[in-house]
Amino acid sequence: MRTFHLSGNVDHRNSGSARTQMLGELLPKASLAIDLSGVTYIDSAGLAVLVQVHWQAKKFGCDVHLTNVSEGVSKRFRLAHLDGVFNIVEADRPTIH
Repeated sequence: MRTFHLSGNVDHRNSGSARTQMLGELLPKASLAIDLSGVTYIDSAGLAVLVQVHWQAKKFGCDVHLTNVSEGVSKRFRLAHLDGVFNIVEADRPTIH
């Protein structure tokens, strides 16, 4: 399993480069963990990038999950109704939705 670490603000200013980097990590039929432990803020552009990566991964047959999601970032996922879209793992255990 590959792990991609996001950090800082994931927003309209840097979401494009984050998308390019994450898409570069996708390998057919492989697993990718996106570690959000360093993310302090995420806006709608950042959420959109994660959705794009998620759907592209599905096309490749990849399994993508999010790890170490802070409460503030988790709240953004819930407000956007995306918490049920992503496989969110905390402490190496899948979160039950």
